[in-house]
Amino acid sequence: MKLRFDEQVAIVTGAGKGLGREYALQLAARGARVLVNNRAHAGDPVRSADSTVAAIVAGGGAAVANYASVEDEDAPQEMLRQALAAWGRVDIVIHNAGIARSGFFTRMSATDFAALMRINFLAPVALTRAVLPHMRERGYGRMVFSTSAAGLYGNRGQSAYSASKAALLAFMQSIRLEESGYDFRVNAIAPFADTPMTAGYMPGQSDGRFSTAWPAALALWFAHRDCSASG
Repeated sequence: MKLRFDEQVAIVTGAGKGLGREYALQLAARGARVLVNNRAHAGDPVRSADSTVAAIVAGGGAAVANYASVEDEDAPQEMLRQALAAWGRVDIVIHNAGIARSGFFTRMSATDFAALMRINFLAPVALTRAVLPHMRERGYGRMVFSTSAAGLYGNRGQSAYSASKAALLAFMQSIRLEESGYDFRVNAIAPFADTPMTAGYMPGQSDGRFSTAWPAALALWFAHRDCSASG
């Protein structure tokens, strides 16, 4: 609890479940006000974004829910407008939303390949484009991208997913160089945790070794004002 985010505002995408939810809860517990983004699914009795917001509010924190799908054209500006309307600023963006879809390259349609690139890569790029002018104007910002070991090393049967996550690394490094004239830090993490997304990859491993708390600790450090690391 030594890391505090009092008065700061964070946007966390894909924050209804898994790692995104953990990031949002941990930020709020340390004083941040959080825009919790997670797309609404038809038929869900409770929207996952609402569940995360309810948990934050029950703990005495401040949060609002956003139901946009990150791939929608209007989603980035919608999230920015909502955060500014609620709290007047955006200090932190954690790009967590993404999908994992396996399939050998020669058997995967061009449409499916493009969908992974659109959600995992182009959506974070679009949100970055929306938020950076605001951060530059205020002279401050912290941004965290979620890549993957598959993006670092590739993975059999995950060419599209790997490519989308590797693209984030190159984009992150370029933004680091371009946004170097003020207190802006951008980093990426390659997390692995016991979440709904990874449930099919490691059945029976829910014993704490892959707790979402571990990658969340690094994400919060990268999001903190005292962090000097970038790139």
